[in-house]
Amino acid sequence: MNILSHFDMNGSALTSSTTVLPAGRVKFADWTEEGVRKEALKYKRRWDFQNACGGAYQYAARHGILKSVCKHMPGRFMSIHSKDSIQAEALKYSTRGAFAKGSQAEYSYARKHHMLNDVCSHMVCCYAKK
Repeated sequence: MNILSHFDMNGSALTSSTTVLPAGRVKFADWTEEGVRKEALKYKRRWDFQNACGGAYQYAARHGILKSVCKHMPGRFMSIHSKDSIQAEALKYSTRGAFAKGSQAEYSYARKHHMLNDVCSHMVCCYAKK
């Protein structure tokens, strides 16, 4: 029976057998499923969870609960961009070169998702056709 009697520096409950390492870190083997779930709720992205609390992240991955403890986080490849947001950003520029230099992330996203011609249709051509 696990009795919650200690708390780490972040206020997370630890089991009575937990070994607290320097800087309030917890050994990998001492994580519980409940403790990992509570820890994961503090983060918005898996990357932040993994970097800030690697032991809990590893515990979740090795015990097959990573997907369930991270379900409140956006998916790995979810994007903040949409065609409308890319179009709005592209309208600020008159050439593709200016768009590429001024908004690299949006330009790359549009290029990768094959929408560059659509969002840049208002732009003038910078080179003369031969």
